[in-house]
Amino acid sequence: MRKIILLLAVITMLFSCKTSKTTLSEKTSTETEQRNDIQEVINTEFSVLETGKTTDKTVVEASEDTEITITKFSQPDSTGKQHIVEQTKIKQQKGSTTKTNVATEKEDKTDIKQSVKNKDNSTVKTNNDTKVTETEKTKANTPAWIILGTIILSLGIIVIIYFVLKRFGLVK
Repeated sequence: MRKIILLLAVITMLFSCKTSKTTLSEKTSTETEQRNDIQEVINTEFSVLETGKTTDKTVVEASEDTEITITKFSQPDSTGKQHIVEQTKIKQQKGSTTKTNVATEKEDKTDIKQSVKNKDNSTVKTNNDTKVTETEKTKANTPAWIILGTIILSLGIIVIIYFVLKRFGLVK
C-alpha cells in the first residue's frame, strides 16, 4: 500500500502545474533645474573732433599818386637866366586793388567705439533617477481537473489491482 501511495504522489507531482507571475515596475523621476544668469555690458565712447582752418589771403595794392610838373623855360637872356614861361601840373592817381581770398577748411571727425561684453553663467542641473524592480512569484497550483483526474485514475488502478490480486487468490 505504501508503494501505491508513493506512486500516486509521483503522478501528482508530474501533473502539477505552476503559475508564474512576473511584475516589472519602473519608476523614473527627472528633475531639471535651469538658472539663467546672462550679463551684457555695453560700453560706448563717443569722440567728436572738430578741426577748422581759415586762411585769409588778402592782397592790397596801394594807390599811387603821381604829380608831374612840366615847366617851359624861355630862351636864355644875356645874363644866361631862363625864365619860366609856362608851367603845367598833371596829377595822376592810380587806384588801389584789393584781392581777397578767404579759404575755410573744416574737418569733423567722429569716433564711436562700442564694446559689448557678454557673460553667461547659466547652469542646467538634471537629476535622473530610475528604479527598476522585477518581482517574480511562482506558485505551484494544480488545477482542479488534474487533481480530480488523478484521484479517479488512482482509484481505478487500486480497483484493478484488487481484482487482479483476488483472482490469483492473494486477497480473500
